[in-house]
Amino acid sequence: MSEKRNKRICFAYDVFFGAFTVVFGALLIAQALKLFFQFSATEGAIFTRERVADALSPLAVPGVLWIVAAIAAFVLRELFPFKPSAVRLGNGYALYRLKKRMTERPQGELSDARRAVLREERILTVIRLFCLAVCAATAVYMIVYLSMPSHFPKTDVVGEVRDLVFHVFPWIALSFALCLGAAAYSEYSAKKQLPFVRQLTAGVAAERSPSGVFAALQGARFRLAVRIAIGVLGVTLVIVGICNGDMRAMLIKAINICTECIGLG
Repeated sequence: MSEKRNKRICFAYDVFFGAFTVVFGALLIAQALKLFFQFSATEGAIFTRERVADALSPLAVPGVLWIVAAIAAFVLRELFPFKPSAVRLGNGYALYRLKKRMTERPQGELSDARRAVLREERILTVIRLFCLAVCAATAVYMIVYLSMPSHFPKTDVVGEVRDLVFHVFPWIALSFALCLGAAAYSEYSAKKQLPFVRQLTAGVAAERSPSGVFAALQGARFRLAVRIAIGVLGVTLVIVGICNGDMRAMLIKAINICTECIGLG
């Protein structure tokens, strides 16, 4: 079987698995919201393990199928191997590598290219500081709002959640949008700076590639071995925790937090 056909098969399965994940996640969220509003409307109702299990039991079969599909995704890559396409590095990474080769010059000898680079760096600094200030203000506002008991009188849970979304989520959305805009402008600025930085680094020798021990530590086989070791360690610790009864202890702690600390019960 050709490598091109293998790539098409894996791509088609990735599309299927991605769509399956989105649908299953949407069903899980819908069921959780239904459970929340159902218990919020019932006087004295609490979230017990049995009630949550009954509410989520219709998703048991899709959940098992999703786990099987996730395992099949890894198996499929082994049965239909193909060479992945080369990853195109962004302008920001190329700019970072080139700037490490730029030579420092006295202020009196600044060229037009150097001035253009400095101007873009100042603009980026201002944009990033502004985003940082907005994110910090958002964090402070959220902490102040969540720390005031008057916002959570425990008389109308649905109303409290609605007020929380109304007061907090717009600030989160604003911060997220500003960060996305800053990232987009950073890429645009890197594209503008690249011709000037290439002009400034013309004739400068490139960095030497690491060799010996450093090259081995940066090799693909070493990274793969580290990932496998971390994965095996994580699975081992999870199994040990289940055997020690830690899973039930964590479930009890989660129930206590929901019913006592947060006040959902």
